[in-house]
Amino acid sequence: MGNWYVSVTGKQFDLEEYLHWFPHGNIYVSCCNNHYKLRGKGFSKFESASQVFKLAKQIVDEFYAVLSILVPSIKKLKIDKIGYKNEYGEVKEYAFASGKAVGRSKSRANITIVGQPKNELNKTQAQTLYEVSQLEPRLKLLTLLWANENRTWPLLYRIIEEIEEYLGHLVSKEGLCSLIQRRRFTGSAIPQKFPELNQDTQAVSSIHQRIQ
Repeated sequence: MGNWYVSVTGKQFDLEEYLHWFPHGNIYVSCCNNHYKLRGKGFSKFESASQVFKLAKQIVDEFYAVLSILVPSIKKLKIDKIGYKNEYGEVKEYAFASGKAVGRSKSRANITIVGQPKNELNKTQAQTLYEVSQLEPRLKLLTLLWANENRTWPLLYRIIEEIEEYLGHLVSKEGLCSLIQRRRFTGSAIPQKFPELNQDTQAVSSIHQRIQ
């Protein structure tokens, strides 16, 4: 039986980060002779390169969404080509049109996932966060929202709303920030989220009272 793989490209900084955080699993990042690929049994059920490409695009987006939390300067990888190596060692590759591949320094964050057990020794935090996000639709949405590089005030406000819906209470009660910090944030975000209320101080005040 053969194996599918997906060749990916990007800046060396980014490639090394993906390799560090996703070294094994259902789909993982591998490197041989400085060639980086997505591999894993997650691709084995497919019969066509187009099916593999579709899943690979999703995985690239989701891996990027998770790493944007742990490595703020990370960039999304580009899919170069899809390859299939059969049981006789013969390789066939397929090319698809794909999307987008500063001085940056490495700074790997540590996070705690509320209500989740500690990582197994053989899992990175990125893998744990990725797996949890696949099981929790709201967490998956949150990672994808955060991965948007254009983090406008309305988007940040939406993220806070989604986090608090997931928690069932204010982020300040969870200890993620102080109540004063949350009020400062909403004080800056509300005029951007509801521009039509900028001249209506009474309406803005009413919204503040409801969300606090």
